[in-house]
Amino acid sequence: MSIPMGQQFGLANQAVLLLACVAMVVMSVSAVVMWWTRRPAGSLGAPAVPPDWRLPHAVLLMAIAAGVVFPLAGLSRLVVAAIEVGLHVVGGRRGA
Repeated sequence: MSIPMGQQFGLANQAVLLLACVAMVVMSVSAVVMWWTRRPAGSLGAPAVPPDWRLPHAVLLMAIAAGVVFPLAGLSRLVVAAIEVGLHVVGGRRGA
């Protein structure tokens, strides 16, 4: 099985795959650098959530279905939701 290891088509194939990997790393790093330089000072630059915002039921059902079908995605959603609730609770106490 030399195809998954990148050995099937020789050194030229490995060079092309290396260039693709390096390009992905460079794009990832440059995205973080561009965001960091363009964000407003003292914040992350994310828009504020409107006070009357509600999650549509269809979106919630799709997220739950995806979490059941893909358990690790569901677990990561639960972790993010817990962090958001925790930040909201801490932020609410600090603001009061």
